[in-house]
Amino acid sequence: MSTAPEPDWTLEPSPVTKLKTFVIRVPQPQYQIAALAGIHPSVFSMYVLGQKPIRDQHLVALCELFRCEPEEILGWTDE
Repeated sequence: MSTAPEPDWTLEPSPVTKLKTFVIRVPQPQYQIAALAGIHPSVFSMYVLGQKPIRDQHLVALCELFRCEPEEILGWTDE
């Protein structure tokens, strides 16, 4: 009896980005937050996971939505 070969990759946990901490605080699904900010859900997901840099116009929309400064979303503050 043979076993299936082990995959060459492993699933590693995504980093906890500052944007992810904002998203966790909101009691809405991620796709609804994306819609409110005018961002496609798949692009928003990449932002949350830190897989893609946030575009300027999306950063402005997220700051308005979360009522914060860009530095807070980008993680440039200690808080």
